[in-house]
Amino acid sequence: MKNWLRSHPLGGYIALAYVGSWILWLLPYELPTAASVVLNQLALFAGPFLASLLMTRLTTGSLKIWTASLLRWRVPPVAYLLALVAIPAAVIAVLAILPGETAGGPELAGPALVIAPLVMGVAYLIGGPLQEEVGWRGFALPRLQERTSPLPAAVILGIVWGGWHLPQFLIAEWETPHRDVGDLLAFLAFTVAASIVLSWITNTARGSVLLAILAHNAINWALSVWEKATGQKVTSLWPAVLGLAVLAVIAVAVTRGRLGYRNSQ
Repeated sequence: MKNWLRSHPLGGYIALAYVGSWILWLLPYELPTAASVVLNQLALFAGPFLASLLMTRLTTGSLKIWTASLLRWRVPPVAYLLALVAIPAAVIAVLAILPGETAGGPELAGPALVIAPLVMGVAYLIGGPLQEEVGWRGFALPRLQERTSPLPAAVILGIVWGGWHLPQFLIAEWETPHRDVGDLLAFLAFTVAASIVLSWITNTARGSVLLAILAHNAINWALSVWEKATGQKVTSLWPAVLGLAVLAVIAVAVTRGRLGYRNSQ
């Protein structure tokens, strides 16, 4: 088994990420909401996070590369602008043009309108971005880009990433819209568009997983803050897809399809 994993690092990582999460997501019994939240967190850590740790240790003999990319914060400032400003601006702008259903009054008002989004921005980091990005953009993306050009690599990774989430469509408590086939198609389009943008930011940040985490977190943050600040429920991911697609088109245009990738990364 170890020999196969060493000789197939990308396939091994994907297999471990899927198995680690799916085993927990597909447990054949219902749980209370609190227990379901805990189980989801365990599934995130047992999937991409643990898979990236195991495969990095197995293929390199050390976790120095894993740790270095996770802590790399000295990157071109444009990477921070893209992750922390461009992403939420693009998503919120389209949500403002194509709002969802009104689900009551805004939850945030007065000082909370300033304080709560800041707290959410930190708290949401462990709701998926941290656990996922050390794997998807930290381990899988570099290896995909060694095999093919950056744009196809980002698209392939987006499909793999979206497929990994599929069992969550069977979990009622999952906050992402998941009512029908339309929501499934929207989600897959969402992960592909997001993958292109996140790959662009990660490459621009010289492989920094930290920036990938911040960018992923900005997407989740924008969707949640919009709901709480406006009282308009995000009933479809298509507006977010459109906002991310605009950024993806810009990324392809300004980098001529290279998405900021340099062979020395």
